[in-house]
Amino acid sequence: MKNTNTLASIQLSQVIEQLKQDDSLLLQAYSEYASNNGYDSVYDNDDDSINMMFSDSHDAIRSAFYGDYNPAHAYFTFNGYGNLQSFEYLDCDNSPIDIEELAQWIVDNELYNDYNIDVTTLDDMLASIEDNITDDKYLLSKLADYLGQSLNSDKVELLKTDDDYYEYLVSHFMSEISDFSYNDLYDLINTVGINYSV
Repeated sequence: MKNTNTLASIQLSQVIEQLKQDDSLLLQAYSEYASNNGYDSVYDNDDDSINMMFSDSHDAIRSAFYGDYNPAHAYFTFNGYGNLQSFEYLDCDNSPIDIEELAQWIVDNELYNDYNIDVTTLDDMLASIEDNITDDKYLLSKLADYLGQSLNSDKVELLKTDDDYYEYLVSHFMSEISDFSYNDLYDLINTVGINYSV
């Protein structure tokens, strides 16, 4: 995983973190990913799953014997030879799940809503900037300076007394930055002092 300061890398890190914290989310996402890409599924290691996979007990015993199977593990899959391969944790060596690869698939296909995953978006950043400059006239003035549109003393006085002018300036500056890239918004947030954390 690249460690660059881009929106995609931030989103990727956030997706990985959420997948690592929630086994049911990880299994749900991996199940669809595996189905779409022809990868091995992961099953709960219980009687129902074993009975569903094997109609003959001899086949189940043979698959366990020639595989890497422990009946006490929580999950199983099939190895490349069709034999059982069990594992206790979804991120251990026997697991077919590559969390970074799965997270990249979610980011590439923007499947955040499908799995209720929260990630940073440009809209979040813009909303935070708007909230900050709406609540703090000093930050609005700093944003004007940042954009090279410094407010002269008359405009600052008008800003202090005229709410309509204040709302106009907020709207004006938000339209000025509406097409900013992630890096531009990130720089603006840090330079102006916007209260926002990724």
